[in-house]
Amino acid sequence: MTKLFFTLVILISATAQASDYSHECIDASGMYTYYPDTQELIFNNNEAYNKSSYNVNFYKLENAVSGSCTANDGKTYPYSNTIYKIKIQYKSGSQGATDFTCELATDSLPAALSCVD
Repeated sequence: MTKLFFTLVILISATAQASDYSHECIDASGMYTYYPDTQELIFNNNEAYNKSSYNVNFYKLENAVSGSCTANDGKTYPYSNTIYKIKIQYKSGSQGATDFTCELATDSLPAALSCVD
């Protein structure tokens, strides 16, 4: 029974489709990182700001690319990459505001494959 279970786990894992997803914003100094999906603002990779202490404002789309590639399995998989700017305005303190460059990158190419076109 245990052997059958591990065989099933291996088969299910082998057929799993992987996709890549990244969405984060970094300021010019590299000291602050903002994660739009969770609305977390992190200072120096460890100190999180209280979400009520700042406002986030989108202000400029820099570049947006989307398309697809044909993989070595003959199927077509979509991808996209968007780069945009935001400004984070702090509600208190003397810090003012910080500009961030954000990137949202996604693809649906399974991990075991590569694009051939």
